[in-house]
Amino acid sequence: MRFRSRVGKEFSAAFIILMFLLLTVTFVLPTTPGANYSRVIERAHSPTTIAASSLPLKPNEPISDWLDALNWMRVNLPDDAVVLAWWDYGYWITAIGNKTTLADNGTVNSTQIGGIGRTMMSNETEALKFCRDYDVTHVVVFASFGTDGQSTTLYDAGYGDEGKWRWMAKIGGLDDNLYGNYTLGEDWLDINEDGQVDSDELVNNEMGNSTLIYKLMHYARESIAIGSSDITLEHFEKAYFSQSSETIKWFQDSNGYSTAVVCVYEVIYD
Repeated sequence: MRFRSRVGKEFSAAFIILMFLLLTVTFVLPTTPGANYSRVIERAHSPTTIAASSLPLKPNEPISDWLDALNWMRVNLPDDAVVLAWWDYGYWITAIGNKTTLADNGTVNSTQIGGIGRTMMSNETEALKFCRDYDVTHVVVFASFGTDGQSTTLYDAGYGDEGKWRWMAKIGGLDDNLYGNYTLGEDWLDINEDGQVDSDELVNNEMGNSTLIYKLMHYARESIAIGSSDITLEHFEKAYFSQSSETIKWFQDSNGYSTAVVCVYEVIYD
């Protein structure tokens, strides 16, 4: 005699209701309360990563920094140019910029990526040695910074390489805290031991300030936001910035206003 298990009507009904609720939450309800569109429509209207220049924002106008920079590289850099950049941007530089890169998004060559990470975290002199070994002609960095809209103080927005430098250090086999235990170039000393970061508890970390990635990002940031920079570059020279001090595009985010800049530097060997 064969026995067949049966599912009760109550269980079947509960399962159908559960699936209905899950689908409603996933596709019908908006991402945020009060939004005008359902979640699925919001996702359909979200820009692709490159079209938003890697910023997790949906501004009223396109953020074309990466596309502009890649087009500039394709047109203006020589055919035999070799570009050093963090691996995240490798496919873009190769496919759209039509230029050779040392690493792409496949991340197959971990040794090469580690070398790039150590180069970014080195000072200019040490970085130049790596560039020479691999015939690097240009270095590309992506920086984002923000303001609260109430003061002239700038902060790292965290969308660009300023949010990836710890991985550059770690993948390069380095101790990231040596370059700043709070952020790149800054140490936090909890003097009053209250667990809160106060401005007078942040001190410069010279090792972090001297890294190539710090100097290239902050040189661009200060040049764009202020019009000039106190940072002196010895072996790297500005070739292209996707923004200028005359036409900064600010985009609203949860912390205030942010902007992004793609920077192309030429390596100076002489």
